[in-house]
Parts: sequence; C-alpha cells; structure tokens
Amino acid sequence: MSAMEQFYQILKLKLGATEKQSKQTYENLVNLWDPEGLSRYPYLQQIAYQRKKQIELAYENLVGEWVRKNWQQRRK
Repeated sequence: MSAMEQFYQILKLKLGATEKQSKQTYENLVNLWDPEGLSRYPYLQQIAYQRKKQIELAYENLVGEWVRKNWQQRRK
C-alpha cells in the first residue's frame, strides 16, 4: 500500500475524493478525536493525541499533493 493510499485510509476516504469531501471529513475526525474532551481519561486522551496527529499528517500530505498537481497543471 502506498503512502497516499494510507493517508486516504486514515481519513476514511475513497481514492479520488474531492478536496471538499476531504476537508469536511478531516474536520469531523479532528472534532471526534479532540483530546481535550477526554481530560478525565488520561489513557484515552493519549490515544486521541496520537490519532489526531495521524489525521493531521494525512490531511497535510493530501492537500500538499493536490497543490503540487494544480501547480504543475497550471505551468503546462
């Protein structure tokens, strides 16, 4: 499995999802895995921090890939 496929999987997206779908899914997942809401449960809070980092990394990489593709298309 390629890195991009893993990013899509982390974000629970199908390959070829639009930027709008990705942004909405990202925002939903970040809210779902908000560690501040789990302050009474330190173990779950730690899991939420780790999961949120994965989600943010995956989204940043997908957005970066889209920006590169758009830039390359404009330069042609």
